[in-house]
Amino acid sequence: MRKEWVFILIVPFSLDHIPQAQALLQADYRRAQQQIPSLLPASPLPSLLPYVQNGLGMAALEGQRLLGFLCCNPPRQRAFASQVSGVFSPIHAHAVQPQDRGPIFQRLYQAAAERWAAAGALYHSIALWTWDTQGIQAFFRYGFGMRCTDALQELDVFPPPQIPPGLNFRQLKAEESPLLDPLRQLLREHLRQSPCFMNPAPDSSEELASRRLFAAFDSQTPIAFLETADTAETFLAESADIQNICGAFCLPRYRGGLYRQLLYYVAGELARQGFRRLGVDYESFNPTAVGFWEKHFAPYTRGLVRLIG
Repeated sequence: MRKEWVFILIVPFSLDHIPQAQALLQADYRRAQQQIPSLLPASPLPSLLPYVQNGLGMAALEGQRLLGFLCCNPPRQRAFASQVSGVFSPIHAHAVQPQDRGPIFQRLYQAAAERWAAAGALYHSIALWTWDTQGIQAFFRYGFGMRCTDALQELDVFPPPQIPPGLNFRQLKAEESPLLDPLRQLLREHLRQSPCFMNPAPDSSEELASRRLFAAFDSQTPIAFLETADTAETFLAESADIQNICGAFCLPRYRGGLYRQLLYYVAGELARQGFRRLGVDYESFNPTAVGFWEKHFAPYTRGLVRLIG
C-alpha cells in the first residue's frame, strides 16, 4: 500500500546522509551486477562529498531513514553543444529504496530541479540503470526523453577478425591522427541529420592526442575508423582494464560486415595490450548506432534528458 508521500521530508543532501546514501548505492549496484555479472565486477563507488559541497542535491527522509537522494555535477556550459548550460546526474549520484521508486524519484526531482534551474541549468540529464524501469518511467512522466546508452563487453567474447581481401587494418600512431579527420567530419555530418539533429563540435587536439586510433584502409585511404579513450561518463569506465569507444564511422559503401571485422580487430589488439573490457556510449536516437552496438555489447545505463524553459 502506497504511503502518504506528503509526510516524506525533502531536504538538501548533507554529510549526515552519506552513510545511508552509500548503502542505497551499493544495493542498486548489486542489482546491476546480477543483470550482467561478468561485465560489472566489484568497483569502489566514487565519493559523494562533492555533491554535498555543490549544494545541488536533495534527499528524501522518513524520520531519520533515507529513502533516496538525487544529486548532480556542477552546471556545464554549452550542454550537448547548445548555447545553454546543463547539469548531469551520473549513475552514482542518486539512488532510491526499492519500494515506490517512481514517486520518490519524482518528489526528489521536483525539489532538485528548482535548484538546478536557479543555477542556470536548462538541460537536465540523468543516467539510470537499465533495470530501473520505475525510475525511467518516473522521469519520462516529467518530460524526459531517452538520449544515450552506456554498454560494456568483455574482449574475449569477440572472435578473430576476417579481414576482407584487398583491405588492411592497423593501429595508427598519434601523429597519424589527421588521416582520420575526413571520416570524423563525415561522422559529424551524419549526426547533424535526421533523426539525430546533433551539433557535435570537433574534439580538441588534447583529446585526440590521448586516444588509441584504429582504422581500416583500402590501399592508403582510410575507409573506417574506431578510436578509444581511457575514460567515459560512468565510474565503471574509469577502471584500468577498460577502454572506451569515443569515435566510430565507416564509409557507407563499405558497410555490410566490414565494421564488425574492424571491431573484432580492435578487441584483439586491446586484449594483447592488457585490457579486459571495452565500453561504448551511443545515442539512443541514432538507429545506425543502436542497431550495431546492441548486437555486440550489453547496455547497463540509459541516459535521459530534459530541456526546460
